[in-house]
Amino acid sequence: MVGSNTAFSLSSIGTAGVVSGTTVGTINSGSNSVTVNGTLYAASGTATLTATRTSGLSLTAGATSAFNVLAVQPTSQASGISFTAVNGTGMTIAWTPAVGTNSIVLVKSASAVNSDPVDGTAYTANTAFTSGSQIGTGNYVVYSGSGSSVSITGLTAGTDYYVAVYAYNGSAGFANFLTTDPATESQRSLSTGDYRSKVTGSWSTAATWERWSGNAWATTNVLPTSADGVITIRNGHTVTTSTNFTADQIIVETGAILTVASNTLTLGAGSGTDLEVNGTLNVNGTLGGNNNSTAVVYGTLKNTGTLNTTTDYTFASGSIYDHALNGGTVPTATWEDGSLCQITGSANSVTSGINTQTDNPSSGQRTGKRSLKDDMVALAKYPLGFDPGSEWNYHVSTNMLAYMIERISGKSFRDYVRENVLVPLGMYDTDWYYDADKLTRFVKV
Repeated sequence: MVGSNTAFSLSSIGTAGVVSGTTVGTINSGSNSVTVNGTLYAASGTATLTATRTSGLSLTAGATSAFNVLAVQPTSQASGISFTAVNGTGMTIAWTPAVGTNSIVLVKSASAVNSDPVDGTAYTANTAFTSGSQIGTGNYVVYSGSGSSVSITGLTAGTDYYVAVYAYNGSAGFANFLTTDPATESQRSLSTGDYRSKVTGSWSTAATWERWSGNAWATTNVLPTSADGVITIRNGHTVTTSTNFTADQIIVETGAILTVASNTLTLGAGSGTDLEVNGTLNVNGTLGGNNNSTAVVYGTLKNTGTLNTTTDYTFASGSIYDHALNGGTVPTATWEDGSLCQITGSANSVTSGINTQTDNPSSGQRTGKRSLKDDMVALAKYPLGFDPGSEWNYHVSTNMLAYMIERISGKSFRDYVRENVLVPLGMYDTDWYYDADKLTRFVKV
């Protein structure tokens, strides 16, 4: 297999005729043909070419061999995978193809697609899962072509299915696949006992919910708990809890809101992830959890209440933890690159590990007119209270940052802030303290 529009040295072209001497030609994209000095030579059936190997050509020097020519590789991938008509045995997968390209869709159960299609290989697609070509182990081709959706069957109820969509150009045998960063997404097939929100409402109101019967979504008089399947808060719905209960396998979709009011929602340690937040979770009451319960946040978790310490939290890239209460502790969690921990209230703790004994400067017990440098010299004499990142504790890390600014700028922190922040904003009378000539402007009360 050779690349698109590859230059090579040619001595003859099988049944197409003989070219005298050694001539530089070009292999044409997406067909069994070459162009030599402006003349097109096409190979068909068993036609062969004899070539002298040059860089990028896979033929052996002087050998006679049949050849196929890859199409030009796409420069962009498909995007925007979505799922509709999801049931226990099938679903419809849709995507946005890259402009001017074809798409090949691979599906794998239980774990992510882990093998890529190979250039020049002809694959057979079949919408019945496991009936199409298998790439690697467990990665099945369910679609290949110029369309943007496929409905697949043969799925197992209550199973996670992972999808990867690759852009390619060319027909079977000539396809050139772009294997870098394919579009990926996953979807669980439904299982009897799954719940989803029907409307905005209270968790404790049966009319808020509908239940999968095995064949269709149906109204129910029974509220979802940890004894049931997956519980989904759907895009556009807000569900509010008002009583204490235990549940797991909760999914808050993008655009959905789950609000834990003044009650306690306890996460049961079931199979898989116990709480997945793609939209917004507001914790005004208590989010409890059994040992080994898990919560993954892709959207926003706003905390004005209490989070338990036994749940294993993960904040994925792009997620936000908003500590919106005064006091409390920021949860110990896995913070992926790109996640954001913002404190819009005030936390009792941070994670640097700096010791907070009451006789060291990080406790805020300053005497006299000790400088930031004096504070840092004194602080350096104390060991860490814990390994950085392993716990949370409140202290004056901002003083350390201020001293770093002094060291880097060569100015006092006060002068640096005045010159670079306050004066440019016209805030001439804002300061940490005031000179004697301004004290007369203070109002006595």
